[in-house]
Amino acid sequence: MPRETFGVTVTGWKNLGESLKANAADYPNLEGHCLKLVATAEKAYDLLVKRDALDAEKRQTTKELRDLLEEGRKLANFLRAGMRESYGHDSEKLVEFHIRPRRNRRRRTAPKPEPAE
Repeated sequence: MPRETFGVTVTGWKNLGESLKANAADYPNLEGHCLKLVATAEKAYDLLVKRDALDAEKRQTTKELRDLLEEGRKLANFLRAGMRESYGHDSEKLVEFHIRPRRNRRRRTAPKPEPAE
């Protein structure tokens, strides 16, 4: 049997506590435990509400962070392009800005055939 969600469990506690309160005369020995269960259910419900609020805040913060990162990437790319334009694509000065300059590839030389003896 799958586990119940937190909300279902807490609602079950609340309903049980209310039912026991309504029939408190039948179960006088359980009154203290009933009150404790109701208090536990209320605290758990408050924590569930707080968790949901934090989850919503986390999602909003993540969205703001993504937007900020996108803006930062665009600015960094713009500035890198400006440095390449200013110094030239193959300037070694670009290394100071952590930009790889364009370098010519080394060509492979074919191995020279050994002379036949």
